[in-house]
Amino acid sequence: MTARLPELRLPVLITTGRYDELTPEAVRPPAEGIPGARWEVFEHSAHLATAEEPERYRAVVDGFLTEAEAAG
Repeated sequence: MTARLPELRLPVLITTGRYDELTPEAVRPPAEGIPGARWEVFEHSAHLATAEEPERYRAVVDGFLTEAEAAG
C-alpha cells in the first residue's frame, strides 16, 4: 500500500492520538508518503480525539476543509 501513496492527488487529513494503539510512529510512513497530506497528532487523546479533544478536533477538520475547498 505505501508504495502507491505518492499517486494520491487529493486533500488528505490524517489524525491520530498521542496515546492511540496505532501510534504516531506507525502513522508516520503513510502521512509522509502522501504528497501534501496534513497530519495532526492530538496530544491529549488516545483513539477517540473526537470525544477527547472535541473543540480542537472540530477546529482541525474545519480548517482542513476550508483549505481544501479554497484549493478547489
